[in-house]
This record gives sequence, C-alpha cells and structure tokens, in this order.
Amino acid sequence: MAAVFLVTLYEYSPTFYISVVSLCFLVTAAMVLGWFGFDVPVILRSSDETESTLPTPEKTMIQVTNPFALELGSGPSSLSEGVAMQPRCLEPCVLSCFWGCGVNALQGALQAHQHGPRLSSPRLFQEALHFQYHHCQTFHIDDSDSEPRRSQMPAELGTSACLPRERYPLVAVLTLVEPEAREAYNIVSSVTVVHVPDQSYGLSSRILFQYLLTAQGNILSSCLGKGPGPEPRHRGPQTPTHKHRHCPICRAFVMESFALTHSDETESTLPTPEKTMIQVTNPFALELGSGPSSLSEGVAVQPRCLEPCVLSCFWGCGVNALQGALQAHQHGPRLSSPRLFQEALHFQYHHCQTFHIDDGDSEPRRTQMPAELGVRDFGLLPRERYPLVAVLTLVEPEAREAYNIVSSVTVVHVPDQSYGLSSRILFQYLLTAQGNILSSWTGAGSSTPGAPDPNPQAQSPAVPVDGEAAPTPEDTNDHEVEDTKEEEEEEEWRREGTGRDCVVCQNGAINRVLLPCRHACVCDACVSRFQHCPICRAFVMESFALT
Repeated sequence: MAAVFLVTLYEYSPTFYISVVSLCFLVTAAMVLGWFGFDVPVILRSSDETESTLPTPEKTMIQVTNPFALELGSGPSSLSEGVAMQPRCLEPCVLSCFWGCGVNALQGALQAHQHGPRLSSPRLFQEALHFQYHHCQTFHIDDSDSEPRRSQMPAELGTSACLPRERYPLVAVLTLVEPEAREAYNIVSSVTVVHVPDQSYGLSSRILFQYLLTAQGNILSSCLGKGPGPEPRHRGPQTPTHKHRHCPICRAFVMESFALTHSDETESTLPTPEKTMIQVTNPFALELGSGPSSLSEGVAVQPRCLEPCVLSCFWGCGVNALQGALQAHQHGPRLSSPRLFQEALHFQYHHCQTFHIDDGDSEPRRTQMPAELGVRDFGLLPRERYPLVAVLTLVEPEAREAYNIVSSVTVVHVPDQSYGLSSRILFQYLLTAQGNILSSWTGAGSSTPGAPDPNPQAQSPAVPVDGEAAPTPEDTNDHEVEDTKEEEEEEEWRREGTGRDCVVCQNGAINRVLLPCRHACVCDACVSRFQHCPICRAFVMESFALT
C-alpha cells in the first residue's frame, strides 16, 4: 500500500513527492542524532535534564533605628524576690511589666497588632491582652537613663504552675511616651518574654525571646543582647540560593534571602548564666569489679569511701520509683540513710542487699539476687525496672554534716536472658545536702576514667571449661573483632560533639560546657539560643566557660 501511494504521488506531482520524502528524511535523521546525544534541536528530551532556575526572592534590607533595648540586670532573680531589668532607650518611654501574662493572650495581642490598631501605648497593649495577667507594674524611663529597675509580683498572689504552662512568668513591654517620637521611629514598641525561676521550675532567669513591633504592623524578631540588629540566621553554603529550596542546616523552607554583610555586628553579647564552680569533696566512689557478671551469677562492685558507709544494692528497682525518690530528695527530706531511701522508693524493688564498708576498704563485694525469686530477666526494652541500683550512704551523722554530698546513686546494667549487653554503669548521681542532684562521670563499664574493663574475658585468652571444647583461634578472633567494634562504637559515642567548631553555627570555637549533661559542643554566641543540648537533647540548666 505504501509503495502504491508513493508511485501515485510521484505521478501526480514530482515536486511534492520530493518535498515529502526530504521532510521525512530530516525528521528521521534529527530523531536518530538526538537519541545518541548530539546537540540538535529535538523536541523529545528527558524532563530530568531540565533544572529549575527559578531565582529566590531577594529581600531588600533597609536600615531602621531601634529606640529600645532591654537586658536583665544583676542580683537575685526569683518569683518571690523579683527580677532586675536594665532598659536603655533613645527617647523617654514606659516600661510595662506584665506578671503571669497568658500565652494565648500575648499571641492574640501580636495578631491584633498586625490586623488592627498598632500597639504603641501601654493602654492599647492592656486592652489587646484583654487584661489576662496577674499583675502589671510600670516604670517611666528617661532617655539616656540606664539604671536597672526591679519588678516584683506581690507576695499575696503567689502563683506557679508546672510545665507546660499557660502563662509566661514576665512580659516586659517598652513603648514611647511622646506621640512625635512614635511618628519619628519605625519601631513603636518592644516585647520581651522573660523566664523567672519559681518553686516548680528552677531554671535561672533568662530572656526567652524579643519582638519589635513596627508602625506598618510587622513583627520583627530582635537580636538578644545588642538591641538593634537582625536576628542571627543560619549561614548556608556559598552556592547560588536558587539551587537550595530548603536550609541545609535546619531544612526550613527558604522564603527569602539577603546578602550577609558585617556578620560580626550581629553576634549576641547576652551574658549566659554563669554557674559558680565550687570545690567539694566526694566521699564515695564505686566501680565494677572483675569476674563474671550476670543476673544468675551476680555482679562484683568495688566501693572506695573516705568514711564508713553502707552499700545498699536494690535489685529490680522500678524506674518510676527511682525518679520519684530523686524528686523527693529535692523537695523533701534528704536521702542520707538506707531507710530513707527505701521509704522514698516505696519498696518497689525485688531484693535489697546491704554491705558495711569501712574507710580505706577497697575489697570488691559480690551482690546477687536470690534464685528463689525466679527472676530470669527484666523484660524487653523499654524496661520498667533497672537491673541494679547501688546506693552509698554515710554511717556516722557527724560525717553527713561534714560532707556536702550525702549519698551516691549508681544505676548498673546486668546482662540477662533478654538483653545480653555486658555489665556497665549506666549513670551516677551525687545527692547533696542542699537537695541538688549532680550527674557524675560515667563510662562504659566503670565509674572513673582508667578503670579496668568489667568484662575482662574478652581480653584474656580463652580457657576451656570442663565438658566443653576449647575455642578455636578463628572463634577467638571473631570475639575480638566483635569486642573491638563495640568499643569503637562506644568511643565514637563518647567523643561525639567534641569537635573544634560549634555544632550549631559551625563558625565559633567551642568554649562552653553544658550542665548537667557536660557536653562541650557550643560557643558563647549560641549557648543562649536554645533550651536543650544539641547532642543528647537534655535540658540545659547551666553552663560554664571551657578554659
């Protein structure tokens, strides 16, 4: 049929025939060349080869003058004693301190500023909050006046709540006094949310966040510490922004970007709460001894004490019971004796075994759970009971008064049928006479650096047991490889976060140690930016400088 059609077409019009054949030849040649990758204008191309070149919207940065600055002053800070604040303003302003301001009320007020009248005076701010606060205290601040003001909630109110809270402890608002000044400045008010420690939450006072409210209804996040200036952002790679639709650090969607100039001026100078380091004497030390360690054979512990003490070994201690006992130590009587510790645990353990340790006695004690209890394991993970909790307390009442540390709590993992990980110390706590709980150093298998490995069988040569064949060299090598791999993983976990640069900004040098987890991973500029440790996510109570 095709041949007949071509012959008929040629007889009808030879010119049209030649044109059709030439066009078919060019299309076929172009498709063949395009298939083999030659640069020819072919319509059929893979969609994966087309890269998006959509430019990221560029944000125009304009310079504005911030007439407000607020920092926390020195001195005691608590709900009962109040908090000192140090305002610095370029014009006469009013400092309004709202104690117990509702979280939803503050969010509603900020939304009302965007869509309604601008919150440029204390009266407008009170109406926007719908008076959802416990107490309001105002101060008149003159320009160039930098004297600290101490704000305090009346003692008769005496409110506190547990986390998560429905009210902020303190919201400080700075507004301009003169109407002419409000028109001269683009920023009409400053909102600062301050945490103040109380009985339920003893974290030291600090500024949580600050907002600057503009005359156009915008809300800017202020830089904590210097007052004026943009908030420090993540500095990404030095590549075109259109190739990154998300931030490489936090994976947030990139809405806009601006050129980074004079980055040193945006660093925070807010002083991080300093923890005063005092030297105390710890009368307790506990390590794991050598020998077999299992639920059936028991475990050897080696105490070293400066005074006569009592070693109490609680087998199968409840996790919630131990946490409750530690909380009872903070808010109730100090757990300075075995009887007080048993009562604080509410006797939620399988077996308790005690040893009397003299000063200078370093002989290991082997503790074991009785076989008649019939406990073969403590269940699958996550468990509701710790295998072993060892508690050291002083015997003589005079010694309890002489030392600041009254007891030591050590949680030990013991292998069983369900979880055969080698025995090791999970964590240690030191309980002080003031009700504080200090986290002591813990390692894989011992409580102090340089202690012997609690599983020496992995390092010693294999010895045949009666009735069993001696292991071959291949088996011994396999065990050594497994133990070496396990030690490398533990060493890598222990060294995590100890690099040279800050893990948050990747720019500053590490010079801060976080407490109580003791991770050294951040710099001075980033330590005040978060509430949890970037490595272990533990809550940051205090920090001190790394020298």
